[in-house]
Amino acid sequence: MEAHQDNRHGLILAVTAANLFSSKVLLVKLAYAQGAAPMQVLGLRMAAALPFFAAIALNELWRGKGQRPTSRDYLGMSCLGLVGYYLASTLDFHGIAYLTSSMERLLLYLYPSFVVVIRSLVQRTRPTGRELAALGLAYLGLAMVYWDEHLTRSGDVLLGAALVLGSSLSFAIYLYFSSHYVKKVGSRFFASYSTSISCLAIILHSLLAGGEGAVPLNPGLILIGLAIAIFCTVLPTLAMHKAVSLVGSARVAILGTSGIVAPMVVGTLLFAEPLTPLRLLGTALILASVVLLGRK
Repeated sequence: MEAHQDNRHGLILAVTAANLFSSKVLLVKLAYAQGAAPMQVLGLRMAAALPFFAAIALNELWRGKGQRPTSRDYLGMSCLGLVGYYLASTLDFHGIAYLTSSMERLLLYLYPSFVVVIRSLVQRTRPTGRELAALGLAYLGLAMVYWDEHLTRSGDVLLGAALVLGSSLSFAIYLYFSSHYVKKVGSRFFASYSTSISCLAIILHSLLAGGEGAVPLNPGLILIGLAIAIFCTVLPTLAMHKAVSLVGSARVAILGTSGIVAPMVVGTLLFAEPLTPLRLLGTALILASVVLLGRK
């Protein structure tokens, strides 16, 4: 009974985290519409998120739950933070400028396949038939939406796709290797510490980038930065790592594809992004892969 409840709670947390993460692209596009530069928005996001993550990390360390991290653990968690949030976020925020909201989400959700491949290589195991079938549906759907993007959108779609694909790979590496530290030091401490490191790196990068392409700060941009920090960074990060501890990184990665629908619908309403039958069919196949994986 307890294992069943953990599985259910893990699935709920994974889907919730995915949908909160997915709303980020809509807020970023609102900021870009005001003339903001990628590193300016990303710097605002992490500057607002850093106090939350630092406070959680210090509180978890003070309470002493889980095994106390060694210097080697701190180094490993710092490296994962730089790969999974600094690098992944920087690539993603630059790629968003070239793609529709739904395309950005779909490319990010290639990371389940990377997680499965990484797991197979590291553990020398073969993916299950269900995982392969789910990924097959997801990639078929992705191909349809990507083709539709080329037909309906002008601009350097290939560059945007390459940037977001790099973000997807970076996040997959982070997600897979996080399992070791989540089990050792706890999901809350790992998530808050590793993300605090990435926040510091992004803030430094943003300061070094200076005012390149930036616009003067205004209350609207500040509110967007706060919303991205709290609702699209802090809350989903904690939820995702708790889900990893309950159901494993591979299932969390693939269940994350449930966060596709909201950006597609809202992107169409707010930014007049295309919503064609081909795009809808492709999205339906990806959602079908989530249902297939979620069945026991």
